[in-house]
Amino acid sequence: MNQEQVKQLFATSPDPIIGIAGTVGKRTIAELLRLMHVGNYIILPLEAWQLEGLEQSPQVAIMTAIAPENPQYYGVTAAYLAVLENLTKWQHGNDLCFYDGKSDASWKLAVRSAASEQAVPSDEGVHIVVTGDDIVEPRRRWLYRGEEQLADISAIRLLPHDWTNALFACAAALGVGTPIESVLEGLTNYQRLPEHMQPIREFKGEKYYNDAASTTPLAGLAALNSILGPKIMIFGGEDVGLDYNELALACAKPEQQIKRVVLTGPLAPRLEQAFLTARLAEVVSLPTAPMSEVLEAASIYADPGDTVILSPAAPNNFSADYNAAVGALV
Repeated sequence: MNQEQVKQLFATSPDPIIGIAGTVGKRTIAELLRLMHVGNYIILPLEAWQLEGLEQSPQVAIMTAIAPENPQYYGVTAAYLAVLENLTKWQHGNDLCFYDGKSDASWKLAVRSAASEQAVPSDEGVHIVVTGDDIVEPRRRWLYRGEEQLADISAIRLLPHDWTNALFACAAALGVGTPIESVLEGLTNYQRLPEHMQPIREFKGEKYYNDAASTTPLAGLAALNSILGPKIMIFGGEDVGLDYNELALACAKPEQQIKRVVLTGPLAPRLEQAFLTARLAEVVSLPTAPMSEVLEAASIYADPGDTVILSPAAPNNFSADYNAAVGALV
């Protein structure tokens, strides 16, 4: 939807709206809420540009973590935040606002809302408690809301960064009165969206993931932290002036077990400098190579049990070529 269509929806919709904005996780949260059957709510993931000029806010606002997204478009971070604030700016006292408790920017926008706000996760709101020590008793993962133990969720398999999105969906769904049974059904039935840490193929014991929807350094960090064990990362794409120093430093940490980083696209030279500054030597830069060669440079370092992840952390159009290259591995 363009800006005018979004405005028209807010002005004329007979049903309440759950609006989701922020830098990461919007579509995953929307899909989880859909699977949770939250009632007659319109579930609307919103890009920043769709919020421009909006003078109404949703009855339920979800503000995920916020980080610079496209300085070339928004100019400065303050302009980006001003646009995102339209998600919460026009809320009323009986509305709900859920925000990322670890993101200062998300918190600052939420607390200016007139709605009832709640951090996710938080001890007062929805969070996860792990019990057991694997020796005396099995480890179990419990979904809590405040002091109330809602459900054993040990059997639900999600990647680490999926759990952050899942807690947003749980908080919003429970906040609008969705039965816990429907919430659990949604968590159980969720399958990752295309290009969102999507498993593409297992080949000779190596696993290949497509995370081409990763268009910011924050999304690249989420992908990095989603898989344990040895991995080869593919980063790159268009250079829109974002800062990649934090991503490079994270990759350089020994616990990440990065065997190789392969860089591609116009961003590759600047990314390479960030990784060199972070003292990560295992870097290959292929700014103009086709994806088949990029994947070859990654897969040659992969052994059984390793994971190869395309997570560009920049605007890109790599998805189809990556899937084709992975499919062609012999």
